[in-house]
Amino acid sequence: MTAPSMISPGGRLDDDSKRLLAAILEFSSLSRREEPRREPRSSRLDLGRTMQEHGLGARHASALLSVALYGPMTVTQLAGRHHVMVKTASLIAVELERAGLLERRADPTDRRCTILKIAKGSRRVIEDGVKRRAAPLQRTLDRLSRAQREGLIRGLEVLAEEMSRSPGEEASRAARGPGQVVTRLGVRRQP
Repeated sequence: MTAPSMISPGGRLDDDSKRLLAAILEFSSLSRREEPRREPRSSRLDLGRTMQEHGLGARHASALLSVALYGPMTVTQLAGRHHVMVKTASLIAVELERAGLLERRADPTDRRCTILKIAKGSRRVIEDGVKRRAAPLQRTLDRLSRAQREGLIRGLEVLAEEMSRSPGEEASRAARGPGQVVTRLGVRRQP
């Protein structure tokens, strides 16, 4: 059974689609707002100030968050996670390294690859920043039942899969068969 179209035959969005789009827009807007100024911290590195001083923006913060959450990764893996070209991911990594937030080193098993990891001197402040940004997510999950949590997470995973598809993928999706989805890790059967 296929899900009903988001747009009705008259060209209008259905109510669920409107609610979802409105929630995404509000979430997106709120996630981009600046954090309120706090009293000076004892940490010698203030992440927001460092990012601002080096002209780093949302794409840098997103890349830094990926490395903080998933651990050391190659530039190619970072590019894949962010749906950008390897050259773009490499430039982002260089800029984060210049700011003292990331370390880049050659992969000892494959000198052609560059491994990215959080810089030793900035680990604590980045972890603190991740915890602050994740606090509303944790509060949200705390308010939901286990089934609601699974539904929310699965729904966002499916949304990300749909948004990452290229226009020509619809034809290959139809050829795959029901119950199968393509992820960055390959084709898997939907539960």
